[in-house]
Amino acid sequence: MAPNRTIGWPPKLQILTEPLERYYFLTVNAFPSGDWLARPFVLVILLIIVGAIAVPIWRRLRRKKDSSEDAVRLSEQSEMVAPPFVDMFVSVCALAVFITSTVMSQEFSESGRLFPLSVGCLGIVLSLLSLFRDIQRVRNNRGFGRFDDAWVQRLKVVGISVAWVLVYIWLVFVLGLLVGTGIFSLVFLIRVAQMKIWKSIIYTACIVGTLYSLAEFAQLVAPVGYLL
Repeated sequence: MAPNRTIGWPPKLQILTEPLERYYFLTVNAFPSGDWLARPFVLVILLIIVGAIAVPIWRRLRRKKDSSEDAVRLSEQSEMVAPPFVDMFVSVCALAVFITSTVMSQEFSESGRLFPLSVGCLGIVLSLLSLFRDIQRVRNNRGFGRFDDAWVQRLKVVGISVAWVLVYIWLVFVLGLLVGTGIFSLVFLIRVAQMKIWKSIIYTACIVGTLYSLAEFAQLVAPVGYLL
């Protein structure tokens, strides 16, 4: 049975929710008993996720062997401790997001709301626990704290990073995934990474080629740009 269409949703949200729900049930029906988890493409994605988690942990364990590096790391962490109001703000935002997603999931079909509803409820509980911890920290510090000079510099770096991400999203929206990614990668590698032009061209070609291969052979639906 095809999943029910959401009523009263903006077109952009329907574009995101309906294909996700539809292809999920097609996958489950095509590979019963969780057999789709053993498919090569799924295993590759799982390996990438595991590697993204395991590599930072492995590097951190290696750094602990050197006492001098460990001391420097601890000193840097002590200087960059977030003020209590930052943690509280993040917890409140997370709580708002999970509450909103839980409410929005009520308009999904009965089967389609299972996953977002489960994640939303778990997120609400964790956000409340985090908010409670932040309130305790504010009480212990007798104040919400403030940003020091190190945090101001860090916020500048974060602001620039967010600006780059927004530029990339805008390029993909206007020019499409392949063209937008190519332009962004080339400019970013030359300007930020300060890589030589010929190396930047090679890296950009590899990135665009990988995305093109995924679109051709792995059925990745690449976003089409507004102008293309």
